[in-house]
Amino acid sequence: METIFLQEMYRRFSVIKQQGDEMLAEIAESALTWQPNKDSNSVSILVKHLHGNMVSRATNFLHTDGEKPTRNRSAEFYNDISSKKELLALWQEGWDRLLAMLQNLRPYDVHKYVLLRGEQISVIEALTRMLVHYSEHVGQIIYITKLKRS
Repeated sequence: METIFLQEMYRRFSVIKQQGDEMLAEIAESALTWQPNKDSNSVSILVKHLHGNMVSRATNFLHTDGEKPTRNRSAEFYNDISSKKELLALWQEGWDRLLAMLQNLRPYDVHKYVLLRGEQISVIEALTRMLVHYSEHVGQIIYITKLKRS
């Protein structure tokens, strides 16, 4: 059962990544920093935030708090990506780190607990939270890309 859970999580994260890949391939470089309104994020901000979250959460997932002291979360919300190439590099690095972490989990790890902001939560809950969080932000990337279609 644990093996199936881990395989399914990997598959679901991969589907979300593929949806984002398709939108990032489509969106024009000039649209990366566009925000639908002052309270919305741009695609570049969303990618920076996803990258920061993925790197923080997936690095030493089972043994250190998911919120690393080296993460500067507030800096993720500055619209300062200089190119699509830079954006795609952050995107790929975040997903590479996350997917590698998932591949390295073993069935018995599903029964463990991890720290997130000092709170002990199950591996299942941590992965589920990440899946929901990343799905929401990729959905925003999809929405913005569709708004910016010519």
